[in-house]
Amino acid sequence: MYPKLAGMTGTAATEAAEFYDIYKMNVVTIPTNVPVQRIDEEDEFYKDTNDKFRAIAKKIREHAALGQPVLRIPGPGRRRA
Repeated sequence: MYPKLAGMTGTAATEAAEFYDIYKMNVVTIPTNVPVQRIDEEDEFYKDTNDKFRAIAKKIREHAALGQPVLRIPGPGRRRA
């Protein structure tokens, strides 16, 4: 249909096989111009909601004590007691 196709997304690399199957196009990863600062940590599991919220509060206190900014985004509704 078109002689040339191009696109850009931050998530194509994980779906490279699908792009090839559908469009017969290879995905090319372009490296970032600065090192990635994100740290991927292991998932955490809690036996109940109270333990989860206690762990969140502890992490907030730890980061605040180090002078690191903390952004807490509440869920869609308030937790009922």
